[in-house]
Amino acid sequence: MKVFRLVPLVAGLAAGIVTVLYVAIMVRQGHSPDPVSVAIITATFASSSAAFFASATVPPSPSRIILLTWGSTVALFWTVLLNTLTPLWLPIAVLGWIATVRVTRAYARDNEGENAWPLVGGTWAIGVAVLGIAVFGSVAVGRSPESGSGQGIATPR
Repeated sequence: MKVFRLVPLVAGLAAGIVTVLYVAIMVRQGHSPDPVSVAIITATFASSSAAFFASATVPPSPSRIILLTWGSTVALFWTVLLNTLTPLWLPIAVLGWIATVRVTRAYARDNEGENAWPLVGGTWAIGVAVLGIAVFGSVAVGRSPESGSGQGIATPR
């Protein structure tokens, strides 16, 4: 199996594990966690895993670049935002961005210098906006990432 396909699979598996771990943390809390907020955040986590897995099956194309960029953006976003899960998201973000850069460069090389970097930048910008809305939705339902404890959203209360 080529490295181009192996790295996204590893990142997807790791993102899936972090998603399950997050849900387990939320379920084990002493009080009932806010289900809407947990669902919003879990959906973004799971989308990273799904994007990485899907990118491993798609042939080199703009779709593959977009999938890798989305998975990497989610991982990097939660690395920056979550204090508790940062050590888990950071290696996923690094693997994802390595795969994104390698696939983008290979695509440009195979397609006579076609510039694929606007796909990366555009997907990243849209991804950050969507994730920002998800965080706002989390705050709006009372489950703030900055809940005052300074520990992030995965910290039991």
